[in-house]
Amino acid sequence: MTPQVDRYYCRHPLATAVTGRAQVLFILPGEKSRPCTDVDSASVSELWAALAIPISEADLRARMDGCPPALEKLFGNLLDSPFVISGTSDRIPFATPEPAQRGRSNTCRRLVLGVTGAVQAALLPQDTGRLLEFAERVDVVLTRAARRFVRPRALSALGLEVWGDPFDARVPVPHIHLAAAADLVLVMPATANAIFRLAHGTCSDLLSLVVAATRAPTVIVPSMNETMWHHPATQRNVELLRGYGMYLVEPGPGSSIANGASHQLGGAGFGLSNANLVSTLEAVLRVSR
Repeated sequence: MTPQVDRYYCRHPLATAVTGRAQVLFILPGEKSRPCTDVDSASVSELWAALAIPISEADLRARMDGCPPALEKLFGNLLDSPFVISGTSDRIPFATPEPAQRGRSNTCRRLVLGVTGAVQAALLPQDTGRLLEFAERVDVVLTRAARRFVRPRALSALGLEVWGDPFDARVPVPHIHLAAAADLVLVMPATANAIFRLAHGTCSDLLSLVVAATRAPTVIVPSMNETMWHHPATQRNVELLRGYGMYLVEPGPGSSIANGASHQLGGAGFGLSNANLVSTLEAVLRVSR
């Protein structure tokens, strides 16, 4: 008798999901982004998290038990698209493809990038080239904690304008200047503490002031331990941000610096090496416009 072979599912290693207020965007480099509306963003977030690493059909069905029929339909649509990959336990085709090379697009005139105190902030200089593909000008707002991981002088040398002081004398009112000038605000990485401040409009630093004052679309890229991400307080704050009309990039697989664990949620969610960063920002800008 031939042994039964289990079927496994996994999201494409370069795919990104961006959740908003009753909507979600699925983005893949080289593919047309797929928007879905009238969906429960929290349920989609859980489904996307379950697909972060290969999961058996039985385990996936157990996690989706009791979910609304719309979520099962959404999963079926993703399976018919490149965003979710299917394989078997004896042959799981989850190899990571090389992302296509791309030139400058300068879709955005001015990007305001908020950087908070997560360890991923140390990788910001590596992403500078991609950000300058997307925007003609990039202004970086560093929180006090972010300066433990990246130096303002290093970013200035790469052609980025760096801010941090709400009373910076270069302009009369820095947060209004940045908020009004931005075509898009990107908070990357966003710690649990930063998400709390933004969700509650604390206006306690330059970054939270800019987010509170801007009318530009705002994209939040969470970065934290998986347990912190799933904490009820964090999820409540995330729901508040979605309700305000902001966009949340769902976390991707990553490694935890705190305990050395791998394959946890905590990566930026843009695919390996942030390969999907520009495509994601372009998709959000198109939808918001």
